Amino acid sequence: MQLRAKIYFILFILLYPFLLNSQMNDGAKVENVMAVYIYNFTKFLEWPQNESENFNIYVLGNNPLTEPLEVIAEKEKILNKSIIVSEITEIEKITPGSIVFIDSKFQSKSNDISALASEKNILTVSSFNDAVEKGMCINFVLDDKKLRFEINLKALENAGIKPNSKLLSLAVKVFN
Repeated sequence: MQLRAKIYFILFILLYPFLLNSQMNDGAKVENVMAVYIYNFTKFLEWPQNESENFNIYVLGNNPLTEPLEVIAEKEKILNKSIIVSEITEIEKITPGSIVFIDSKFQSKSNDISALASEKNILTVSSFNDAVEKGMCINFVLDDKKLRFEINLKALENAGIKPNSKLLSLAVKVFN
């Protein structure tokens, strides 16, 4: 494992208990914590080769998650690429090798998004009930006011994305 990856992993491990224990009603905004998770997920996933200049993160609809993702995008890179954050309403605009965040307002498009994710190597991240059963790759859940996540291995495999075993060990639940 490269030194940089080890450093990111150590930081993630050190921050993970803090993120788990942060009470959502005690000042930590859930969208800020989600944004940090989404950014850090990328460090523990093996992505298919993609020739695009930028790494795109799409947020379906008008969502408070966009702003903290934009703050991260100003300072960080993913796969040595600049991060572009965009709010969209049409899933056809999602480009290959990107991340798309879907909340409950768009869960009716789950089947279409899952099919697109498989076709274009897209990481789907969501925050609604039964999302992993509906084909999303990673889903945020609140457990006793603590933000956690669950992983759908089949959806990741279908999208051509390989999770690191360390990421899987941090998930509250892993679905096959």
